[in-house]
Amino acid sequence: MSTSPRLSLEADVGDLVARLTESSPGRRAGSPDVVAQLKQSLKRPLDHFVCVEADVDPSVDVIRRFAREHATDIEVGVRVLSKLLGIPALRVTSESHPRAARVYPRLEPSLLIRQLFARRLAFGKLPTDVGVFFIDAITCAHVGAVAEGRAPADVTIVVDDHTTLKRHRTHALAHDTVADVLSRCGIDPMTDRILSGPTITERYVSLDARATDTDLWLHLVAPNRAALSAACTRCGNCAEACPVLLQPAMLLDAAQRRDPHAHDRHGAARCVECGLCTLSCPSELPLLASIRELKTLAS
Repeated sequence: MSTSPRLSLEADVGDLVARLTESSPGRRAGSPDVVAQLKQSLKRPLDHFVCVEADVDPSVDVIRRFAREHATDIEVGVRVLSKLLGIPALRVTSESHPRAARVYPRLEPSLLIRQLFARRLAFGKLPTDVGVFFIDAITCAHVGAVAEGRAPADVTIVVDDHTTLKRHRTHALAHDTVADVLSRCGIDPMTDRILSGPTITERYVSLDARATDTDLWLHLVAPNRAALSAACTRCGNCAEACPVLLQPAMLLDAAQRRDPHAHDRHGAARCVECGLCTLSCPSELPLLASIRELKTLAS
């Protein structure tokens, strides 16, 4: 008896899911759970497949560099997933989507999906809930290596130590914890003040968290750092409200990192201090105050 295409698809997806579950790919904000997305692909139709090969902050250069160094694994991953999903991949790079790739937070899945396909992804939901399969280049390479029976490549991770104002770049193995990564950087990990990803998102991680489940960009912050009242939800309201077309959320992030160079890089001098960004923020983040702080820092 011949196997129906549907049963064949379920077997192929099931086999890949089993391999990926065993190899434990990372689950990051910019690359949601690939195993859960594959399982959901069997339950509902998908019509878009996005692979992001750029960083939310170009200065970090983790994903973009990885994409250059592991192009073969990414190509295999794209080919395997495109065949299983029946959808060609849209590969988002700094060259193909320059605005999205240089303006935080547009590479975040909910905002990029909204920009590309005019679909709203609710907080906490998978991209596949709105018909989009969404991963980054690192996860795609992981899929490619596993599909061919090879060990996935090590992942680079950036650590910004805000207590010493030093940036470290090291590697993270599959089962390394955040504490392991900090120790590799020569940092005493006796702290619980560790953020993952852009600081504006206020995503704290524990020392025993798996390093590859972070956003591959860690911040060791000073103990007396004032916490924000709420986290940025990446809604984009502040950018839409800004009359001079700034990205207030990105400037808040720069102010928190005390990066004076961001003042010129992101055009903070154009700010007219109207306060519309703060007024439009559902999380009531101190956007205008942070922009003023950044101006002072740069002066």
